[in-house]
Amino acid sequence: NAEENKAVTRLGFLFLAYRPTYWWFEIAEMLRKLMLSSLLVFVWEGTASQVGAAFVVTLLGFVLSITLAPFNDKELGTMHSFSLGVQATTLFAGIMLITQRFREVVGRDGSQEQNFLAGILIFLHMFVFIAPMMHMLVFRSNIFSRIADCYPFTLLQVKLSLRETEDPDMNTDLGSVPNATVNR
Repeated sequence: NAEENKAVTRLGFLFLAYRPTYWWFEIAEMLRKLMLSSLLVFVWEGTASQVGAAFVVTLLGFVLSITLAPFNDKELGTMHSFSLGVQATTLFAGIMLITQRFREVVGRDGSQEQNFLAGILIFLHMFVFIAPMMHMLVFRSNIFSRIADCYPFTLLQVKLSLRETEDPDMNTDLGSVPNATVNR
């Protein structure tokens, strides 16, 4: 169907990274992000409850992501879950610091422990960016081709790939390429 192919070409980036039964997961992710960035700003402003609510929303997203495993690519799902875990850890540390419970746990002068906690959080946040690069180096995977595999080829991509192959046995008449979307 031409209309369906047109819709997939235009909006496929919203759902093609997910398994077909979880086409709706991107909508759930956007709602989670909306709650964190917009709605929670107006709820219990400046209190530990606000950070606690953000922690609960993030933790629910983390559990949902781990339980459903909605991504087509297992590594993408792992990275998503890891990112949510880092976010939940950061929010939990924020709750501890806001409520001063951290000082009670570590004793009166907790400056060394606070520095240690800050170091752990900085490392975790840097690791979110470093982990994909390490993966590419260790496993020598081409991340761009893996991302491209998640999305269907459009007619233009098919035509460009035909030009690149220059196979004499292949018909390179671009007019003979069908107007349908070619799936992987």
